[in-house]
Amino acid sequence: MINLRCTTLLPLLFLSSILWPADKESTISKIKIEGPKRSGDAYILRVINVEVGDTWSPGMEEDIRHELLAEGVFIRETLAVSSEEEGGKRALHIFVEDRWTLIPAPMINVSSDSWMAGLMLVERNFLGKGIFATVGFGYGSDIMNAVAILGFENLVIGGGYKKSEKEEFTITNAEPRVLRTYTMDSPYAFLRPKVELGDWILGWDFQYTGAYISDIYSVPQVQDPEGGNYFSTGPVITYKGVTYKSIYEPGPQAQLTINYITPNYGLLYGEFSWGFLPGKSTFFSLTTGGGWGQMPDAKIFTIGRGMKGSRTLPSITTKAYVHGTAEVEQILFPIGTMNVTGYLFYEVGVFHDLLEKNVFYHGPGIGMALHMDAIAIPTLGIGVSWSVPLAAPYLTMSFGMSR
Repeated sequence: MINLRCTTLLPLLFLSSILWPADKESTISKIKIEGPKRSGDAYILRVINVEVGDTWSPGMEEDIRHELLAEGVFIRETLAVSSEEEGGKRALHIFVEDRWTLIPAPMINVSSDSWMAGLMLVERNFLGKGIFATVGFGYGSDIMNAVAILGFENLVIGGGYKKSEKEEFTITNAEPRVLRTYTMDSPYAFLRPKVELGDWILGWDFQYTGAYISDIYSVPQVQDPEGGNYFSTGPVITYKGVTYKSIYEPGPQAQLTINYITPNYGLLYGEFSWGFLPGKSTFFSLTTGGGWGQMPDAKIFTIGRGMKGSRTLPSITTKAYVHGTAEVEQILFPIGTMNVTGYLFYEVGVFHDLLEKNVFYHGPGIGMALHMDAIAIPTLGIGVSWSVPLAAPYLTMSFGMSR
């Protein structure tokens, strides 16, 4: 027998689901934020970009949770976002628990001709307002540096003091040749308003750099270094950054800096790289870059020591250089949440020395690195490279940051 009551109700239920859907859009009437936290509600609301009066739609809770997790400030396991209907409107409930965000970052770098040790304290949620703050101090064989930086949503400010013992080289007849030495005391400060547009960061630098120079020695062909106080300004354009959620980030990265420096100087600096993933645990990258400028000694480029510009040369001072590197890096084995990798590279480049000569350099390198999960910069590394022009090896070892 057909149940007449049921057959009558079914069309009515179907009609009501069309006219009054359970997950229809509605207005947000309340946002309640709870949990053991020091993060302010204003910071959390800025992250999720939702406020009372906005339109609620199905799936919004998961979107909000994703935005909060992306900040890296809140504990994943306890983070919860839910909503309930109240008088035809929606009330959002957010439960967050702050993770420990003050990170001590020791740094030890040892190379064939220098050493440096230091400590940086990095806070990603200063005063519970989502402000990035860092203070650091480093001391080494030829440098002392103290720095403090505050990073807001659209502004970075900072400053510090650096004292360095400069020993400036060129390469002559397959031998390093010292062209001049001096001591430079350099206070500095900077301010960078910035706007983030997806993967692009558009900034504008305002910088002050002082240079107080003493203990000068120069060969007759080279002009003595000059001190002074310099102000510079110009755009900084970045596409993606250097810290990712995995070791390997395929695709392009780029940075371009253009500065005008008082009274009548200027510089151009840029780096571009493209990463490829030929296998799940293999990364291949091509990098090119360089710098050019008419600049005071306080702003002159320094390349070498396994870092910017060259991984096969000692520290080189130059007003113009260009380089290119091809590198392959392979995950060798995991250790808990970390990965041990091995890498091979070959670099080529040209720098313009203080004698106004162009010096060609190139050479291979090999090494190993330890990557922590979610950090692209290696936390432990050892490498050796071979400078073909110098016919000599160059060793680098680091803890806390390498390459």
